[in-house]
Amino acid sequence: MGYWDKKAEQEVAQAETPDMTLAEYELYAEQKLEDDGAYLSRKMQEHKERFEKVTSDGFWFCVVFNNDDQKEEFLQSIGFDNDERYIKGSQFAKVIGKQLRNKDFDFGKEKLPVKEFKDRARPVRKEE
Repeated sequence: MGYWDKKAEQEVAQAETPDMTLAEYELYAEQKLEDDGAYLSRKMQEHKERFEKVTSDGFWFCVVFNNDDQKEEFLQSIGFDNDERYIKGSQFAKVIGKQLRNKDFDFGKEKLPVKEFKDRARPVRKEE
């Protein structure tokens, strides 16, 4: 029996030595499932709220004038082009001297929580 065989036996012995009892592991696993369930519930709620924001049709309103001349006169008076049909709300608020407390919604920042689960991954043991 060589050095490598002894090392392999030691690794198997270490792997078979439990870090905790079965009862402790069951409690740990139960707590982990509860934590993961709470995490998933929270993430689902965040995605639901984000979806509602993204698909909401209540983010706009319309101002109507009696004729084109009135519209053009108004737009010129606040510094916009006569032909503007859609004006970003934050630009309009700035022109009329109002500051918006809510920031623009960023569509591109949602990422998968890969790092949070990487640390939990256990190595796969191949049985020979």
